[in-house]
Amino acid sequence: MAPSSTGSAGGRKRLFAAGGIVVAALAIIYFAFFYPPVSSDDAAGTIGGIQKAEKYRSEQMTSEDVNLEDPEFQLLLQSDQVQKLIGDPNFQALMQDARFAELAKDARFAELMQGAYFAELMQDARFAELAKDARFAELAKDARFAELAKDARFAGLLQSARFAELMKDARFAELMKDARFAELMKDARFAELANNARFAELAKDARFAELAKDARFAELMKDARFAELMKDARFAELAKDARFAELAKDARFAELAKDARFAELVKSARFAELMKDARFAELMKDARFAELANNARFAELAKDARFAELAKDARFAQLLKSARFAELAKDARFAELMKDARFAELAKDARFAALMKDARFAELAKDARFAGLMKDARFAELMKDARFAELMKDARFAELAKDARFAGLMKDARFAQLLKSARFAELVKGVNRLD
Repeated sequence: MAPSSTGSAGGRKRLFAAGGIVVAALAIIYFAFFYPPVSSDDAAGTIGGIQKAEKYRSEQMTSEDVNLEDPEFQLLLQSDQVQKLIGDPNFQALMQDARFAELAKDARFAELMQGAYFAELMQDARFAELAKDARFAELAKDARFAELAKDARFAGLLQSARFAELMKDARFAELMKDARFAELMKDARFAELANNARFAELAKDARFAELAKDARFAELMKDARFAELMKDARFAELAKDARFAELAKDARFAELAKDARFAELVKSARFAELMKDARFAELMKDARFAELANNARFAELAKDARFAELAKDARFAQLLKSARFAELAKDARFAELMKDARFAELAKDARFAALMKDARFAELAKDARFAGLMKDARFAELMKDARFAELMKDARFAELAKDARFAGLMKDARFAQLLKSARFAELVKGVNRLD
C-alpha cells in the first residue's frame, strides 16, 4: 500500500531535521543502486521491499536526474532500513562531515557508487582494512599509480598467484628498494633476456643460484674477455665436456692457468697440433718424460744441435728405448716444439710435469675443440687471470659447465652484453647480501 501524504511529510521532516546532506546522500544511494526498479527476474536483494539491480548503469547521473518527489525514492526514505540508518550515530557523524559533503557533490563519486562491483567491494573486510591504511591512501594519490592501475597488464598480474607470493617475499621487497635493480629493470637487454626460455630455466637452477652469489663469478662477469669467450661455440662445447669439468677442479691446472708462459704456449699452432697427437698424449703420461722435462739441460739442449750430448744421460737413454718416443721423435711438429723456448721454460715447471702425467689432460689434449681453444688469444689472456683460475676450481661451475642450457646461454650475444654491465654484477652481489 502506498504511504499517506501525512506519512510522507513526516518522513521528509525527519530527513530535513537530520540535515539536507542526508537527502543528498540517500539520493545518490537510491539512484546508484535502486533506480530504476527492476523485475523479479533481475532482482538480487531487497531493502524494505525495494529491489536492487546488480547490473552497472553506464549513464552518469546528473543533478537533473535527482527527483526528490519520486514515489520510489519517497518509499525508500520511509523504509525501516533507511530510518534505522538515519538514526545511526555513525551515519549522522558522516552526514555532518564537510569532507563527505564535498565528496557527495562530485560526479565521479556518484558514478563510482553506481558500480555493483564497488558495492560488493565495500562489504569486503579486507578492503575496509586497506582503506584505513595510510600507505594506501598516499599511494592512491600518486599519479603514477593511477596510470599503472589503468594498465590491463598490471591488472592481470595482480590476479596471478605467483605475483602474490613474490610480493610477500621480504627479499623481493628489499630488492625493489635497490636503485640498481630499478635501473636494470629499465634495460631493454635485460627485459629481452628475461623472456628467454633458456635463461628462465637457468635461473631456476640451484647451482646457478649458488654460483651467482660468488663474488669471484660477479667479477668475472664484468670481464670483457670472458664475455667474448662465452660467445665462442668451441668454448660452449668444451664447457659441456665432463673431462674438462674434472680438469677445471684440479688445483694444478688452476695454478698452471695463471702462468704467463703457459698462456703463450697455448696460443701456438704447433702446440695445438701436438696436443691432438695421440702419441704425445701417451708420452705426457710417461713418468720418465715428465722427469726429463724438468731437467734444465734437456730444456736447453732440446733447441740445440748438440742434443746428442743429452744421450749420455741414463734417463734419456732409457727414454730413447721407448718405441713411442722413437715414433714421436720423427714428427717434425715435435722437433719444432722442442726448439721453442717457451716450451723449454714450461718443461722445467713441476706443475706442468704433473699435468702431463694426468690421464684426464691427456684425453682432453686429443680433442680438436680443446686444441682450437688453446690457439685463441682471448682464452690465453683469461688463463692468466687469477679469478678465472679460482672459478675453474669451483665444483659448482664445473657442474654447471656440463649443462646444455648454460652452454646455449653462453652463446647468446644478449647475455654476453649483459655480463659486461656493472649494474648486473652489482645486482648479483646484492642477491648474495640478501641471502
